Amino acid sequence: MNSLPILPGNAQHRGDRQEQQDSFGFSDLLNPALLAQKGALAVLADGMGGHALGREASHIAVKTFLDGYPQSAPDESIPTTLRRLLQDANTAVRTLAAAEGELDNAGTTLVAAVIHQQCLHWISVGDSRIYLYHAGQITRLTVDHIYARELDREVAAGRIEATVAANDPDREALTSFLGIPELGLIESNIQPVPLQAGDRVLLCSDGVYRALDEAEMREELARYPEPQAAAEAFVSRVLTRQIPHQDNLTVVILAVGECGEVGDVKPRSVPRRHHWWMALGAVLLLTGCAPSLEDMRASTVRVLCRQDEKISTGSGFVVGDGQHIATNWHNAECMTEGGQMGVLLGPRQLAPARVVWKEPERDLAILAVHQKLDRPVAAFTTSPHVRDDEAVFVLGFPGAADDLVDSESLLTVKISRGGISAQVRSEQGLGLYQIDAAINPGHSGGPIFNEAGRIIGISVMKSLTLVPTISPDAQGKPEWGLERVPLAENIAWAIHIDELLPGLRTLGLPFTVDNPGPLEPVIRLARREPAAALVLTLLLFLTAGGLWTWQQRIGVVVGKRSGKAPSSTPRPFRPQLCGLGGPFAGNVLDLPEGALAMGRDPRLCQLVFPAECVEVGRQHALLRFDAQNDQFLLEDCGSRNGTFLEAGDRLPPNQSHRLPPGTRFYLGDRRYRFEVGLANR
Repeated sequence: MNSLPILPGNAQHRGDRQEQQDSFGFSDLLNPALLAQKGALAVLADGMGGHALGREASHIAVKTFLDGYPQSAPDESIPTTLRRLLQDANTAVRTLAAAEGELDNAGTTLVAAVIHQQCLHWISVGDSRIYLYHAGQITRLTVDHIYARELDREVAAGRIEATVAANDPDREALTSFLGIPELGLIESNIQPVPLQAGDRVLLCSDGVYRALDEAEMREELARYPEPQAAAEAFVSRVLTRQIPHQDNLTVVILAVGECGEVGDVKPRSVPRRHHWWMALGAVLLLTGCAPSLEDMRASTVRVLCRQDEKISTGSGFVVGDGQHIATNWHNAECMTEGGQMGVLLGPRQLAPARVVWKEPERDLAILAVHQKLDRPVAAFTTSPHVRDDEAVFVLGFPGAADDLVDSESLLTVKISRGGISAQVRSEQGLGLYQIDAAINPGHSGGPIFNEAGRIIGISVMKSLTLVPTISPDAQGKPEWGLERVPLAENIAWAIHIDELLPGLRTLGLPFTVDNPGPLEPVIRLARREPAAALVLTLLLFLTAGGLWTWQQRIGVVVGKRSGKAPSSTPRPFRPQLCGLGGPFAGNVLDLPEGALAMGRDPRLCQLVFPAECVEVGRQHALLRFDAQNDQFLLEDCGSRNGTFLEAGDRLPPNQSHRLPPGTRFYLGDRRYRFEVGLANR
């Protein structure tokens, strides 16, 4: 088995073409036996648009590889397997073409890469490419099988002029591809390429590398260590250029080893030292250091999308590393039709932005801004810790408030206050707060803060309806129109902040979940009645000081815990996850370093459940092993149906729960049971 985990990523877009003729796929990355014997396979094919059956040709070529690779003989070497499958794929494409009466008129490129025992094997035919990203540098491994190579050789031999070669109309024509009678040109590596943790293998179609040069590719891979985020960033960067007649584009990535902790939740914590000065710190926190309304305003931004001559406006808020914005997908959807996104930072100061993660079904998106924003990033409070009667602040840029104001005022964040009426779910299972605060068009995508200054939700919609209107046109003549008006008062909705966390985890962006603690009532009181909060905090200060003095006198030492000294020798055991029920019953999985994500979405998880396991969330839970304490850490990712211990105790979402070896748990339903344990090496 590979000593380092292998993480996949992929992204694809049709471009300006009528259909998607690229195909790609991965071998089963959760099959321990296959990984140990043959490693992880990624394959990509680009159907030839000038030929018939381009889409079908690429599909059947990829399918031939994915079906044949796991069935290869145990003693067959990986290079031999790849060459045999390439010939099989060529036969499959020609058989397809003959059946359709298009023999010699159907074709596709193909590149395939295998990572096995930290070594790379690859094979290529056509002009799709494979790159290796290693130690901050990107190297192209494949050679394009195009007529330009022959022309350049003729130039080097002095037989034709360079200008003739450069202007030859067939310069980009393929000289080798699947679908021809004999594969004369095949590229593959001679020796396995050693890989290290952090290396990434990139497969892409020509729609990508004709739009991005290697420096730009290297920039995206350096910026996004997580392979899924990097793949999506490639496609987004190409699309923002709006290249006429843009070809299909597909990016496939295999990442080796730890690419950074994906979805690290960084809980705020205060060191548990029983000293009197901690109470003094609480005084400072409650009387002036809690997030203020100005902090809330500073983290809220105005997002714009321009399409043709139309400009739509919405709201968003800073997340992650300070260079990303969370908002509603419908604020950014115009980019799919050639629109341009931006964040308004000042008068005539628009920072370009692009979509790097989206969930249209949940109406959520995350934008990357092309510059660092000097703005605060707020902490989150998840839905189980939010009360129905809780007071909230709605921040954003309602469009109606733009009337009769100057350009400076367009940047002023508007604040309205209200309360949570109920927590509900949409028909699609989306977690929502129903609130009675004013939410209007333009608020969409803005943050909903609680009184402690934490973001609990994202504004999404108000109860509106369309009514016909009559208004004078430029010549003063009556003109019919439609206008949105409230259907009912004091009814609006905000998306649970929990729904955004999978996107932050996917992109590897840090975030802070700061759920209420024992001093939460005092923090809320500090926002409403600062003087009363100060008096209460001083009482806590005096009480804590008295307790500390008493402890010193009687010799009681509080809060010290024994720790285990790290061992300098390798541990004689390895952490494992054993399936007790459901699709993984009887399987034993060695836990990789870092977090193992479990759920139904292959883009977010390494342990992927079948789509029919509807009780399991898209990214349901994370499992890690704490080698320092010989314990496992299990975290529910805000799943709808919950994560439970064997006895039926439901784990609080977005918090790590320690499990000693031998503990059993299940995801959503008792059918999906697991046990954690330690096995001898």
